[in-house]
Amino acid sequence: MATHNAALLCCLAVVLTLHAHAVKPDVSTRAGISEVSAELTCKQRAADLVAVMSLIEKASQLVTDAAAVPRLGIPAFRWWSEGIHGYMSDDHVGATLFPVPLAMGATWDTDLIHRVGVAISDEARAYYNRAIDQGDPPRAINMFAPNINIFRDPRWGRGSETYGEDPLLMGRMAVAYVTGLQGTHPTYTKVAATCKHYAAHSLEEAEGLTRHNFDAQVDARDLAETYLPAFKSCAMEAKAHSVMCSYNRVNGIPACANPHILQGVLREQWGYPGYVASDCGAVEEIANTQHYVPDIVTAAANATLAGVDLNCNGPADSVPTAVRTGLLPEDAVDVAAQRVMEARCRLGLLHHIPPEDMPWKDIGMEVVGSPAHKSLADEVAAKGSVLLTNKNNVLPLNPDTLSKVAVIGPLADSPEHQLGTYYGKPAGEVVTPLVALRRALGPERVEFVEGMHWVVDSNSDWIHGVTDRVRECCEVALVFVGSSSKYGIAHDEDGTITPVLETEGLDRVSLRLPGHQEDLIKAAARAGKPVVVVLINGGTIDVTPFRDFPNVMAVLTAWYPGQGVMGIVDVLLGKVSPSGRLPMTVYFNNYTDQVPETEMSMRKWPGRTYKYLQVPAAFEFGYGLSYTNFSYSALKASSCHPTQQGAAERKLLKQAGKAPEPSPGCVRLSFNVTNVGRMASDEVIMVFVRRPREHYKGTDLPPKSQLLTFKRVHLAIGESVGFSVEILAQHMAHGNEEGDLVLLPGPISLTVGPLSHDMLISKAWAAAAAAAAAASGAATARAGSRSSHGAAAAGGMPRAVADVSSWPQLKEVRRSKPQ
Repeated sequence: MATHNAALLCCLAVVLTLHAHAVKPDVSTRAGISEVSAELTCKQRAADLVAVMSLIEKASQLVTDAAAVPRLGIPAFRWWSEGIHGYMSDDHVGATLFPVPLAMGATWDTDLIHRVGVAISDEARAYYNRAIDQGDPPRAINMFAPNINIFRDPRWGRGSETYGEDPLLMGRMAVAYVTGLQGTHPTYTKVAATCKHYAAHSLEEAEGLTRHNFDAQVDARDLAETYLPAFKSCAMEAKAHSVMCSYNRVNGIPACANPHILQGVLREQWGYPGYVASDCGAVEEIANTQHYVPDIVTAAANATLAGVDLNCNGPADSVPTAVRTGLLPEDAVDVAAQRVMEARCRLGLLHHIPPEDMPWKDIGMEVVGSPAHKSLADEVAAKGSVLLTNKNNVLPLNPDTLSKVAVIGPLADSPEHQLGTYYGKPAGEVVTPLVALRRALGPERVEFVEGMHWVVDSNSDWIHGVTDRVRECCEVALVFVGSSSKYGIAHDEDGTITPVLETEGLDRVSLRLPGHQEDLIKAAARAGKPVVVVLINGGTIDVTPFRDFPNVMAVLTAWYPGQGVMGIVDVLLGKVSPSGRLPMTVYFNNYTDQVPETEMSMRKWPGRTYKYLQVPAAFEFGYGLSYTNFSYSALKASSCHPTQQGAAERKLLKQAGKAPEPSPGCVRLSFNVTNVGRMASDEVIMVFVRRPREHYKGTDLPPKSQLLTFKRVHLAIGESVGFSVEILAQHMAHGNEEGDLVLLPGPISLTVGPLSHDMLISKAWAAAAAAAAAASGAATARAGSRSSHGAAAAGGMPRAVADVSSWPQLKEVRRSKPQ
């Protein structure tokens, strides 16, 4: 039953499979450690080592700085490295810093994020190779990344570290990044990934609580639908080396001592074979901060028994003491040591492979900060930039006719503020927007009008001169404003002090631009020239206070671009069309007055994320404008035999000379997308299921909308592409109050395109109608076109409604029910 449960949990959406090229195994390995042959698997090798290690030696491997065991040839190793958007280097060489993960999520481009993972792993392996060449301990090849917690609340200070608010989008990006990072070698792992922070973690500091003592009260339904699916994709599909448990409690029990989520779900339901690391210091906090147990020795025993294998930043003597005092059986230590040593083996740290035979041995320091990696950062920044407004098509600016542009704002020429959070030393120059524009247009055509020196600058005196300077010098103004992941204090007009920080340890309290930045935008607009606002930020910013101000013609969300600022300039000057789509909802600022940050329920009014939101939003999940137009046409729906399931059954039918019968629980949706505009561009194709909530009673409400699949495509002018996807019954399943995945009868419709009013195609359907659709050869839906303003042509797309009562019910199996 546990295996069946595991199979169902991930089936909330259609996935696009990445096919990786397999690397030929290395067969030149020398004899291994402790006189075991090189042919042994990592599981066997780890078991042999653990069998001859003392309790102290085993415990020494279960902490961040694993000690060397000279008699067994085991080198010391530091597990802790960071790399959510670039290897966090403290070396003078640095590392390439890519746009923050939220910008990566806005690309909706799994291939691109896979390439980012490859680039980061190249740079990390280069550092590893240099350390080995210099005779230093191995380093850099175990990353505590990616962060795949759902961006649940717009105030969360670490939202920019994630790929967004949707479990499917998060899971697909996690798989892309992890497979890029870890590589495809059949024996060794290039750089190990860690899925963090498990589970229900998305609060730093709010309402007198911190992430260290917050108790996330989450019902089984939300665990199944929202908080766990991305972790399953990361751990099981991507085969990440490890999962990191979080600081917070989950339903009263510390996450790092929680047997339900660590054993019941992760190990038993999913069958996860890797190791579990604690967030750094989390095991000791079970005693010292959460007071769940009396001391850190008991905390270590509880964590180990619950399933934690590696105690990050914990003392190495806690586990031996727990064993000696009878709190922990040594067998449990053996299990943890086995998992950790297997991981070290897969990293190539136990095979005693000569350097000349090690995979990736030829990666040198020349890759660090290479032109190819800097170009990749630019590509991410360009593809992730989201155009929110573009009145009168003021963008793109024409560099051939543009006389002079004013570049304004505290983030126009501040290198550090481009980098976001969780970064080390950048490799080489961090180009700012001002520098990038001067290089693109020539310094004589760019006028720098700073206006403010700091995003929370309480001195507004400089703003007063902005209007006159813009009026006198330039034909257009680019205002670079936003937020910051650096500590700062804004003094509001009413005398209150507002911290404006979005980073680890502190959440935001407002969704508006901090300080006097809105005044700066309006001062520029009063010059009477077109104003383009470029947001350098990590999370939600409510743009409505300045969006409709006279002369504010366009708003572009560029996130924290890292070393990819040239990509933003390429969008502004029309070298590429903006094709980013919002990976999260942009809320109005008053949303923060309607729901406490500590409320973990997704459905409770006013609702969280696009799936459950019951109040208006400033911009919907998936929204984003383009410089061109796209037409959607030839929508067809037909019943199908699913290719994702029943491979063995289809093979037998083929051998018997019989054709597979269409499945009543499978519908194939197909349509064409055409670029009918005047510029080549990428388009992000999205398919959603929508459910009218008025047809459901009580509190067992399914998501009102749910992303089923997506794909990014590039279309030249006039080019068309066909898109086809199979949608199965279980893709429509949602959690009920008991945590079971079920399919409720009632109307369901499929939509193609973003969720906002610019609906492109909408087709209501049911399994019972699938055969009829197949017989007719087409679905009854009109084609639509999305303009550069995102509006639907031909008056929008009406929806018919059909019933799915005849669909086969999923078995009601017990899901991730809280203890």
